[in-house]
Amino acid sequence: PEEISAPRICGVSFSHAAILNRVFQLQTCRALHHGVDLDEYKLYEGPRNGRALVVNRVQWFKGIWEAIQICEMAGIGLDVVGPVDHIQGDWYVPFVKQHERNGQVVFHGEVSQEKKIEMMQKASVGISVPNHCEAFGLSVVETEACGTPMVTNTSGALPELVPNENSCRDMMRA
Repeated sequence: PEEISAPRICGVSFSHAAILNRVFQLQTCRALHHGVDLDEYKLYEGPRNGRALVVNRVQWFKGIWEAIQICEMAGIGLDVVGPVDHIQGDWYVPFVKQHERNGQVVFHGEVSQEKKIEMMQKASVGISVPNHCEAFGLSVVETEACGTPMVTNTSGALPELVPNENSCRDMMRA
């Protein structure tokens, strides 16, 4: 077999690969982006529901609170979908749920794959604003595959995934 002269490590984004190269003092790490099955995440061109959608693990560093604030300032409803992290869930889920007012913010928790895709397809906009360095952001790619525009911050790989630079400020202006 071929002798390995250097570690062979692959990042899930250019941003992630750069971090791995820096941390492990490499120059060989490359990016291999995730993909989604476009037969499952179908492009949707029907009517939208006038609401924003966050699909992510429900953890403080995934930006759920920030998405709630953005939607409140923009005057748009928000659906929050994702599994609860049981380490943080004891305090964070009640914190998120206290913002369920008049249906403006609705916490759905974890939903079926079919329901998640339907919500991605019908949302007017997806939001991903983590407050940590996001290595990839698979839900961003899934939502975009459904034809739903994304608003993101510039955390980690997100600028690679949303190249048209939709910002939170743009959403509030719209």
